[in-house]
Amino acid sequence: MHPFFEITSSDIQQLDDEQARELVARLCKAELRSKGIGTSPVTWGGDQRAKDGGVDVRVDITPAIGIAGYIPKDATAYQVKAENFSPKKISGEMAPSEVLRPAIVELTEAPGAYVIVSTKDSCSDTFLKKRKEAMSGCVKKFGLVDSVHLDFYDSRKIADWAGNFPGVLVWLRSVLGKPIQGWKPYGPWAYQEKSVEDEYLLDDKVKVFIPNNDEAISVIDAINRLRGELERIEASVRIVGLSGVGKTRLIQALFDHRIETTCAALNQENVLYADLSDNPSPQPIAMLEALIQDEAECIVVVDNCGQDVHRKLTEVIQRPESKIRLITVEYDIRDDLPDGTTCYRLEGASGEVIAKLLKRHYQTLSDLDIDKIVEFSDGNARVAFALAATSEAKGELAQLRDDELFKRLFIQKHTESNELQRCAEAASLLYSFDVDDTSEDSELAILSDVAEVTIGKRSPPCSVNVNFPEIYAAAKISMS
Repeated sequence: MHPFFEITSSDIQQLDDEQARELVARLCKAELRSKGIGTSPVTWGGDQRAKDGGVDVRVDITPAIGIAGYIPKDATAYQVKAENFSPKKISGEMAPSEVLRPAIVELTEAPGAYVIVSTKDSCSDTFLKKRKEAMSGCVKKFGLVDSVHLDFYDSRKIADWAGNFPGVLVWLRSVLGKPIQGWKPYGPWAYQEKSVEDEYLLDDKVKVFIPNNDEAISVIDAINRLRGELERIEASVRIVGLSGVGKTRLIQALFDHRIETTCAALNQENVLYADLSDNPSPQPIAMLEALIQDEAECIVVVDNCGQDVHRKLTEVIQRPESKIRLITVEYDIRDDLPDGTTCYRLEGASGEVIAKLLKRHYQTLSDLDIDKIVEFSDGNARVAFALAATSEAKGELAQLRDDELFKRLFIQKHTESNELQRCAEAASLLYSFDVDDTSEDSELAILSDVAEVTIGKRSPPCSVNVNFPEIYAAAKISMS
């Protein structure tokens, strides 16, 4: 295993009860997804210390498919313990008060499997055999020895299982306090998102422009098409559109099983996400190299990814040994895409959806405030959120003129700067430009002349730090 993803049995032994149980649940879901099965057969939850009938995580695949491996039977129950579990403890766990747990009796009817997971144990072959013999001896007393599959997973077994799923490994390393810098598992990646449970607001009025077609399609049709395309190994997809129109949130929706389409939702447990503005380490190319080295099948999402980086990443995933699918996100739109890449362009959200988002995140706004922000933001959720954040009293924004709203949006909590505003006005003249090249003939040099400023060593064309995508969006609205 590549050092980026290495998880040892000692790491697994650091987990507490709740973390251990969630890990096993995530692994069961990832295992089912890898076999083309949804995650609904997996159930888990409740207080680890509560009476649970001997089951912490349950898998119940109906109709049966004859699954095997880490999930040994279509009906499998896991008892998860973040403690050392000697053979002497096993009888008391499986048959408290000398009565075999009903959950185990039910598994004999399937027939199913009962697995004890001890994340503190690291067993030699001899000790592992003794634990399995204790499990068999317990059910034998009740005449059921051949009726249920029994197994014991120690910390090494769980570490090996986790090694099959990079998305689970990234989550696990984060839980252990050893995150991979800038890389995240499935989660609320989008701007202002707090939880993956937040509903994705499907917008019937927004259109997505698709490859080789002048006609746009609906968002739900785009989700279905993207899901189908990303089931193909070596798929390379690029999502473009202005900052704030919901590109990253659309990608989150591809993994949301609550959004039903003909093509199934993508695997939440097997995706890695990085935003290049967060300076991830390793960089995306090195991450792809590591995933390919480990023969991992995974979806990699790279946000704020420039065209040149996208091209290099596409070249890597198109190697014969690769099992990686790639999604990149950017506001830049160019025609010179590498072979094998499909590009989707997303328009801004409708006023109705912007209003719903504002009500969800800014409950102190009045209806008139919301109406004013919706009109001003012109379908750009990021601009709407930024403007809403400047509100200090209910009804305040509704009273402002457009030029006052723009000033409020542009300055936000910073000191007013004519120089900064000239930079934004110059930036708004172009759809996109290179902020890294500062040579005499660069795009930044031309823009700096227009704005009547000089290029600093580490700054865009002014003496203050500038976030050009957001300033561009604000300035574009003010000049429309």
